[in-house]
Amino acid sequence: MAHFGEDEGTAGRYPSMKLEHFYGRYSEDADAWLASFETMARIYRWNDGMKVDVFQFHLKGTALNWLLSRNAASWAELKAAFESRFCDNYDASFSRLNSRQQGAQESVESYAESMQVLFRRLELPARMQLRYFLNGLAHIYQDRVISRRPESLAQAIDEALYFESYDFGGH
Repeated sequence: MAHFGEDEGTAGRYPSMKLEHFYGRYSEDADAWLASFETMARIYRWNDGMKVDVFQFHLKGTALNWLLSRNAASWAELKAAFESRFCDNYDASFSRLNSRQQGAQESVESYAESMQVLFRRLELPARMQLRYFLNGLAHIYQDRVISRRPESLAQAIDEALYFESYDFGGH
């Protein structure tokens, strides 16, 4: 019996693959998600109609709301619209990085994850990553983390998580 994505011609020839849902969050890497989707589609030999169906099934939250407002007639149109909306070019990623601030109710972990996605896309040097992370960190943690003089992004994240865990921010 074929599993999801398999037909009688592919059943048993390829390992079972799982594609995560895509929500359209800043912390998600849309480029990587789309690449995984296309790899799965190629391996399982999905035609364009199947790609559209499986693609729609795997969108949730903001991404699903976006999809429901679209009227893409083909896989090529849907893919191009997705890339335009969720996949960043360098300028858009850099603009997002420059304006990125930790939200009032956003956890340090969520903020750090979304910043790391941008850092990977932009391939920034380690010192710049540290500087951007600290500049966007909520002010209630920023001074405390800076006073500890972290030498790496990982150290800064650990310090911010420490202060958050003891609720030094007064949340």
